[in-house]
Amino acid sequence: MATAFRDYPKYFELIDGRRYAKVSPQRTHGILQLWLARRIADAAGARGDVGTEWKFYLGGRPGAKNALQPDVSFVSYERLAALTPAQAEKPRFAPDLAVEIRSPGDRPGLLRRKTARYLAKGSVLVVIVDPAKRTVSAHGPDDVTSFSEGDVFVHPAVPWLGFDVTALFEAARLRRT
Repeated sequence: MATAFRDYPKYFELIDGRRYAKVSPQRTHGILQLWLARRIADAAGARGDVGTEWKFYLGGRPGAKNALQPDVSFVSYERLAALTPAQAEKPRFAPDLAVEIRSPGDRPGLLRRKTARYLAKGSVLVVIVDPAKRTVSAHGPDDVTSFSEGDVFVHPAVPWLGFDVTALFEAARLRRT
């Protein structure tokens, strides 16, 4: 017997108690996610853990009103040291660095709310990557810095991290041969 196709979301994020589908990424999204995860992990070295699709419970406990799953995240070993292994699997705080790669269907208002939640619950920086506009924006508690092709991403909140914005988007360029 054939299995029925499921068109409802299996994975979701919670923002203010409302469910939002965590959609399956497409090619460009997946390539950018992998490229950034590698760069962040290389740059972080022995500073902490880098993960993709790691869920964070921002309301203080699993099942809370805000549970977000950034595309790429970094948490320092200093913050992880206070957790048991089970708590580290589902942290009850925001990652130090959260990266969200904008999908074609993402609504700007939703990204703004997610960014605000990350910053309010402990992130020092939220990075939004927009493949359509080929821009990267770094959102700190008090500032937003924008980067375009030709720029090098650097930010004082994560002084150990730097990357060429052109190289990021070039990684996702479709090659025909």
